[in-house]
Amino acid sequence: MAYITLPELAELAGISERAAEKAVARSRREAGYRWRDVVLVSRTVCGRGGRSGLCYQVRVDSLPAELQRRFNELYGEPAPQLFDGLKGYEEREFRRHIPKDRSSVARPSGGRLRRSGGALGASPSMYPSGRFSAG
Repeated sequence: MAYITLPELAELAGISERAAEKAVARSRREAGYRWRDVVLVSRTVCGRGGRSGLCYQVRVDSLPAELQRRFNELYGEPAPQLFDGLKGYEEREFRRHIPKDRSSVARPSGGRLRRSGGALGASPSMYPSGRFSAG
């Protein structure tokens, strides 16, 4: 299932971007709200811009038939997207709970390192030049 951004929706429908944003926001806010006799299916994704970079995207197959036809004429058949919807949510949640590599965890510095006898910083570190520290 392919998704389109609000500027693409506005271009397809011949409306302003603000009108497209209002329609999608209202369909998310009110269950059963119909825009041009269809219920829009949308998602929120991280992008650029206001509200911490959150953007709306609308699923192409939830658009009215005339807009789907116009989309297919302009962009061709939409390619299937991996990891969208519930499957994508499950994938993200699974990856979020995988322990991170321990080398990326910040090590104590200063007094705590000296009090520990340097045991925490005993492993050699590699400089950007490729040399290793005496560590």
